Amino acid sequence: MTSPTQSYLLQRVSGAIMAPLSVWLLFWIIPAIGGIVFGNEEQFHNCTQIIFGSVQSITCIIVFLACSMYHSVLGFKSIINDYISCDTTKKVINFLTIGVAFGVTIFISVLFLTVHIQIESLEKTPLIENNSK
Repeated sequence: MTSPTQSYLLQRVSGAIMAPLSVWLLFWIIPAIGGIVFGNEEQFHNCTQIIFGSVQSITCIIVFLACSMYHSVLGFKSIINDYISCDTTKKVINFLTIGVAFGVTIFISVLFLTVHIQIESLEKTPLIENNSK
């Protein structure tokens, strides 16, 4: 169990890691959303290729996701410790919080890696084969 000082510092460190990653993520997500909203399919396709097409982008997204889940668990634990007095209830809620955060992180990471693998396989194989000889 972490002390309140350690929790405070860990929350600041995770926030400092998330700050530049969130700016980077918004730099690519906003044009992709703009492509959807304004019907510019080429812009949407290019942004998703950049986001999901490279290992570095997927790594940044997974690090951002893990840090945000860890940051939220730390914040939620401090709220639980401040407002719930029963130790058993605290332990159960803390366990559930960590389990949900870990499960969401793993699920979304596997989902993004699957999309990355699919995009890589589409780039390697042509969509239309040329059968003319």
